[in-house]
Amino acid sequence: LSFIVVGAGIGGLATAAALCRAGHDVLVLEQSTGTIKSKGGMQSPPNMTRLLLKWGLAPALARCSHKCDRLIFTNGATGALIGFLHMGEEFMRDLGAEFLFLQHQDLHDMLRNLAVNSGAKLRFTARVIGMDTSKGSVTLENSEVLKADIVVIADGFDSELRKAVTEDENVLPDAMDAHVVATFQVPMAAIRADPALTALCAPHCWNIWRGNEYMMNANILVGEDSLSVTIIHDFAGPRAPHNANWAEGHSLADLGIDLKNFAPIPGKVLALAATTTVTSHIFIRRPVAVNFVSATSRTLLLGEAAHPMLPASNHGIALVLEDADTLGELFSQCVAPSHPAQLLTAYDDLRQERAALIHFRDAAQCTFSMCISQNPSTCQCDAVLRFALSNGEWDRTDDSHTFHAVLGKELELWANDAGEQVAGWWRMYG
Repeated sequence: LSFIVVGAGIGGLATAAALCRAGHDVLVLEQSTGTIKSKGGMQSPPNMTRLLLKWGLAPALARCSHKCDRLIFTNGATGALIGFLHMGEEFMRDLGAEFLFLQHQDLHDMLRNLAVNSGAKLRFTARVIGMDTSKGSVTLENSEVLKADIVVIADGFDSELRKAVTEDENVLPDAMDAHVVATFQVPMAAIRADPALTALCAPHCWNIWRGNEYMMNANILVGEDSLSVTIIHDFAGPRAPHNANWAEGHSLADLGIDLKNFAPIPGKVLALAATTTVTSHIFIRRPVAVNFVSATSRTLLLGEAAHPMLPASNHGIALVLEDADTLGELFSQCVAPSHPAQLLTAYDDLRQERAALIHFRDAAQCTFSMCISQNPSTCQCDAVLRFALSNGEWDRTDDSHTFHAVLGKELELWANDAGEQVAGWWRMYG
């Protein structure tokens, strides 16, 4: 079959590689020049790491990532330690993969190389401005029309083409539910030079601060030369055209982030942002699409175009890669003319439910994590999380109902195997 993939981000490239490896012809269309470099850090939970290993990326991961073995939760307003979660070797071995730190650009480069080496064709400065879902065709900005058996829309959080597939195209996002996400890197030399920041020098720890209207995290990148910092903060300002996409040059003050609301350690880290480049984006939360596949079974949504999630989530990119793997596994056994429509229905069934589950959980977690008060008597969220983390070890929390209610779902999400779900579908319906 022939596929057109719209978007050469993480989802588009992973999908192109998966479909090429399944024996299909893939053309990827990307509106940018393909030269933009991302400076953001990211996390790869076990379910995502397993996929990257499955795709043969172990050597690249060995070069570009390192493992996380401890999550440290702190009240961002008071600096009080809430608790920590240690992920020992035995626990991670049970999940079959590590929790890793890496950079967004490194993952993008890995997947771009994988897609090209698998046979995908990439075409840049090719903006899609229209499509016909009944014909499997797309129209480029230069009026050129391209056709394929199936079109995959993977053009990201603010997808311009999502409305061609889903029934909820007239549902406007809630402008009141806006967040700014800012990311930057600080040289570890600056961190090590300040004795007050010694706690941030442990290379395998993921530090998470929960504050009033914000959540912030930081981790050391591979090579231990830089600290990657990401903050998600409620945003009350206008969403002007200049901040509709990832942009550089805005100060934290421009983004409505007041350093007075932070305890000394996160405050010092944020103050260092003035010495480096801050990349930011204003996001308005959007719902999961009602449908992932068009009524004509010629077009589908994938990744953030289908289930837009705030970048600060450690599940967002894993969910995107699961979409790609599911599509590739389904179409690896496409032999009959009737199969494409049947397989796209399976894709919709398999991915819509999981995306809705994670999207709901992520929104709830975000709300839970951004309601911290400086008054200890009102820090109910702190108290719940502190009790859940009282043991600090996954394998010592079997009797903790609170732990499983608050964090136990993470284990289920990390244990998910998208490929096994496809295998189960084939056993039942194939």
